[in-house]
Amino acid sequence: RMFSLTDDDQAALSCIGIIRAIQILYESSPNEMASAEMVSSIIPRISKTINNSSIEYLDTTLDLIAIITNQKGNEIFQRIWNLFPILISAFMSYATDYIEDILPCLENFITFSTHTFCTSGNPDYIAMLIQMSAYAFELVTPVSCYTGYHVAELLEHTFRITKAYSSQMNKWRRPVIELIISSLQRLENGNSNTVDNVSQLTTFTFNEISVSDFKKQCFNTLSTIIYIDTQSFVNILDENFYFLIMKYWFGMGLNDVDYKPCVVALISIISVQNPPDFLVRSFPHVFTNIISLLDAISIKKKALMEKQLNQMNKLQGTEEDDDFLDEEEEEDEKEEEEE
Repeated sequence: RMFSLTDDDQAALSCIGIIRAIQILYESSPNEMASAEMVSSIIPRISKTINNSSIEYLDTTLDLIAIITNQKGNEIFQRIWNLFPILISAFMSYATDYIEDILPCLENFITFSTHTFCTSGNPDYIAMLIQMSAYAFELVTPVSCYTGYHVAELLEHTFRITKAYSSQMNKWRRPVIELIISSLQRLENGNSNTVDNVSQLTTFTFNEISVSDFKKQCFNTLSTIIYIDTQSFVNILDENFYFLIMKYWFGMGLNDVDYKPCVVALISIISVQNPPDFLVRSFPHVFTNIISLLDAISIKKKALMEKQLNQMNKLQGTEEDDDFLDEEEEEDEKEEEEE
């Protein structure tokens, strides 16, 4: 009854208390079979809570899902996988603001049950994730990159963790890259929805994810897709698509990319066997950008070392000042004693 919709605040508090009690029971149970039975009994209630858009229970319910999907080496029970499409649907319908609570649950599914994620044709969990990603990237604006940033982060993790399932992931490489490029195009052209709402600007300030942060994460995701399986990346290319990618990649300022992932990805491109002609023609430009990025890494490292040295000198100077003051105090005490 408490998992059903109600306006009774006391019932809501009781429901949250029950969910937390279930968390404690599940975490403290040493018996795997008992845990499995407990999960089987509560999955329908969890599903009902999320499907009913029960916002007042959502964060606590998501905490519970994060716990029961964190299997650490064990395959996630098949019945728990029923929650994956429900979480995707909730995110896209009413729970976008709960991105930080939903993504750890999805990440657990992908990490601890990679085989099911990649090989299940019906339902197609990869397709669901890409659909959610498309929705999240549509929400990106110059003053609101938070959701898109974290979904791009999840996509990077997904391609890294599914490296052994390259054949299943191949058909999704190009759609994901197209989502990234489209989002960058909208930001560049100013076609994303302009936000005049002051509260949304406040949210942006609170979340502290800038356009530059979003671009960096997009290119980290792109770099991962490339170097995880460079040959598969080259296989999805045609000349126009490749040069569109390079246009945005090389067009980014050095502040908008993480140097090391980009260098690894670019080196992997020029190392591919039997490259197509259009790829070969781009190699001089790729080499130039690799050198620029390596120079930037060197400059950044030198600046960091100088900063650390300055901090050490300041600390040393403070210690010397303290020693000098101590000596003065000792001399004063001696003079007082002599007097």
